[in-house]
Amino acid sequence: MAARRWHRARHYGAVRAVTRNVDGGSWRISARCLSRADRAGRARARRIALVLLALSGTLLWGKIVLLAFAPIVLAADGQIVGAIVGTGATGNLVGFVGGGQFVIGGPCSSVHNISLALLLWSCVVALLDLTIDRRLILVGVAAMAAMYALNLARLSAIALFPADFEWLHLGTGATLFGWAGLLLAGLITGAGAYDALARRA
Repeated sequence: MAARRWHRARHYGAVRAVTRNVDGGSWRISARCLSRADRAGRARARRIALVLLALSGTLLWGKIVLLAFAPIVLAADGQIVGAIVGTGATGNLVGFVGGGQFVIGGPCSSVHNISLALLLWSCVVALLDLTIDRRLILVGVAAMAAMYALNLARLSAIALFPADFEWLHLGTGATLFGWAGLLLAGLITGAGAYDALARRA
């Protein structure tokens, strides 16, 4: 028993000696490293959350917004297209040039295009670990505006060329407009990311 007590006392004394030799600077360095690691973990979590939020746009909240505000959103698309081509619109019912009308449905809404641009912007920001500031937010807004404008151009083309309705609505023309929108949004986002990286360097 005495030997055991002596061993414990010796161990306790060794531990106290070690802790006395660790100065305050070492503790501060360790705490700083842990703090930086914690901040890095939070930054990764924020980047992942940003991408998931943007991804949910095409899968969840974009559809919820469209369902909740469909009359307003689709009517806004219709009024803008009707004003561009000069045929007018009643709600989401837009007139063809030369007579007749077509309906702007949910899948043709610009909300879907905006959510895709937001997803692209969010992925680039997260991948490059960019600091989100005012200029980078404006880049995202510009990318969404470009996608919105391309969709309005496609809907206007449908109104101007009713004979090509199927080609522009579901065929090769719709595909070309879709890829053009992604390319334009990608170029805008890429330019903004390059600018953000240059400012960070």
